[in-house]
Amino acid sequence: MKKLLITVAALALFTGAASAKTLKTGYPICFTEKSFDELVTAIVNKDTRQINYLEKAGLCGVISTNVEYSLLDRTWTGTAKVRIYVGNESAVAWTNLEATQD
Repeated sequence: MKKLLITVAALALFTGAASAKTLKTGYPICFTEKSFDELVTAIVNKDTRQINYLEKAGLCGVISTNVEYSLLDRTWTGTAKVRIYVGNESAVAWTNLEATQD
């Protein structure tokens, strides 16, 4: 997962078609729903140690520029399940629903 996160962050700077839907930058993103829930709790509680752990473990990060996505699902709590694309690679991830809105 850590390598995938690094790949997504690095390659996202070089990809992205003008007509593709891209996630808004600056929002948190995680590769498991459980990790996203943990990250949201850590943010609310201002638990920087937990936030740093999730980032260093490669489970979560911050959306960089030009990350293309497809919306797979959304919840009433404001979580979005998305498939993100970088080149020919893709991964399922969770983020805030606001990150998907134009």
